[in-house]
Amino acid sequence: MGAVDGDRRLDDRLRVLSTALRAFAEATTDYERLLDVVARNVSTVVADGCIVRLLTNDGWLSPAAFHLPLEACVCDPDEAARARTFMASPQRVADYAWGRRLIDTGEAFILPRVDMAHFRTVVASEVAEVYETIGIHSLLVVVLRLRGESIGTLSLFRFHPTSPSFDASDQDMAQALADHAALAIGNARSYAAERSARDAAEKATARFSRLSEAGVIGTVVVDLDDRRVVDINDTLLHLVGYSRDEILSGRVAWTALTPPEWSDVDARAIEQLTTTGVAGLREKEFTRKDGTRVPVLAGSAMLGGGTTESISFVLDLTERKEAERGRREAERRSQRMVESATVGMWTVGADGRTTFMNARMADILGRDLGEAVGMPTTEFFFAEDRPGMAERLAKRRDGLAGAFEQRFRRPDGAVGVLSIDSSPLYDAQGRYEGVLGIATDITERHRAEEAVRASETRYRLMFDNSPLPKWLYDAETLRFLDVNEAAVRDYGYPREEFLAMTIRDIRPPEDVAALLEAERGADVTPKFGVWRLRKKSGEIIQVEITKHTLTLGDRACRLAVGRDVTERLRLEEQLRQAQKMEAVGRLAGGVAHDFNNVLSVVLSYGEMLLSDMKPG
Repeated sequence: MGAVDGDRRLDDRLRVLSTALRAFAEATTDYERLLDVVARNVSTVVADGCIVRLLTNDGWLSPAAFHLPLEACVCDPDEAARARTFMASPQRVADYAWGRRLIDTGEAFILPRVDMAHFRTVVASEVAEVYETIGIHSLLVVVLRLRGESIGTLSLFRFHPTSPSFDASDQDMAQALADHAALAIGNARSYAAERSARDAAEKATARFSRLSEAGVIGTVVVDLDDRRVVDINDTLLHLVGYSRDEILSGRVAWTALTPPEWSDVDARAIEQLTTTGVAGLREKEFTRKDGTRVPVLAGSAMLGGGTTESISFVLDLTERKEAERGRREAERRSQRMVESATVGMWTVGADGRTTFMNARMADILGRDLGEAVGMPTTEFFFAEDRPGMAERLAKRRDGLAGAFEQRFRRPDGAVGVLSIDSSPLYDAQGRYEGVLGIATDITERHRAEEAVRASETRYRLMFDNSPLPKWLYDAETLRFLDVNEAAVRDYGYPREEFLAMTIRDIRPPEDVAALLEAERGADVTPKFGVWRLRKKSGEIIQVEITKHTLTLGDRACRLAVGRDVTERLRLEEQLRQAQKMEAVGRLAGGVAHDFNNVLSVVLSYGEMLLSDMKPG
């Protein structure tokens, strides 16, 4: 009876094994599905649960398929989820001695009965807790080996209370399944790699077809044995101007399309093709059917497969060459502009040395052009200004442009001032490589400004310290723009009040019309006149005013100087009156004297007449 049961058990296992192998074979073309089929079938045949782990290149056993129905033995959903997460986590082989031995030898690891007390002493406490939560009481791990190499493991668990412990027959069955599973996994990987390569080839073919048909790149297939063209696309035919029949029939030799001076380039390409299978990119020319030449960029490779055929990709460089010629011409024009510029231009490298300088800049600095290039830019300026220059260079390195004025010293000792606009320079990769400076010599302007400032300072001193009242007003609005302390003192108006008034406000109302008439004709400078002014106190005084017309910015202004002549005019008037009375007195005295003389003559004649008339 025992022999019969043993035979039946063997038959059952063979049948199950046959079913599993058939399932493996059916899933071979789908790698992901195959791994799931392996986990499910092994779990069904040998265990209550199975995890398929595959070995990674860096020594981890990473779960690839998982069949572990925990919900049947773990009532708490949260506990079941935590256990599943832990069981599905990767394991590093180096962390477990039995794991290293397993992978190195390929021998199975079996633990028929898990003694939790002992198990806790040989594994991490977290592992023991999860096993206890699931109720795992028997463990079997077999190795997946492919052509003598370990590629992973099958971890088998029994956790149902009624499930028996793993024994030797279970181990044999599990190993048989593992061997067939490893073979199926290997086949599936090969199929997947083949399919990936086929897909890549199809994509490459499609890309090549689209590239060939896009009309951008010309392609030609040439047999290197006889230099015969096997195939050529329309783009390249259009480029050389020949028909397909003319090229493929050989009536036009392909080698004849290359001008003689480019023959060496083709010869080197053929040598590279025959020795390495690839000829690098090269520039050359083709002679078109109409006799003109077209510049091209070509690259070639052998087609392989035992043939002597090579394929070449040809790009028309006409537009690029024209663009390069235009760029070179633009550069020449720019160079001429830079060299003939009336402003100084120079560039400074990231190390602070001058890398370029135009003739004007060298002339401004009084330097020999050949000597200046290569010098530290700080050599052209004053030592005490260098910290500020270093600060500005740091800003340029941060991408900030800016304008500033900078003193410089020529070798002959002359000192000047530059107005400089500088900005950072970057290379094609966007890396900082220095500074571009555009400079204008403002030495003369700076001197003129200094002279103006000195003149303004002298004017200010004369204006503020003058003992005579002075005021500045707008010629159009007549509003006060400035007054000195003498005007504030003599006329009694506070400075703020002065600056809020016009010159009309300090004249008597009856004089305003005459004032406005005089202002309209006050373009001649200086202008003199005596005007009545009204002090803050209301007192009217006579002021002799001298006006000068000047321009401040775009504003016409008048500068007036006032001298109080009230007392002088009063005294002059008194003097005139006294002189007038004196003249009248002199006139009166003269008339009386003359009358007396006439009267004496008359009396004399009268006396004579009387004498003659007396009786004798």
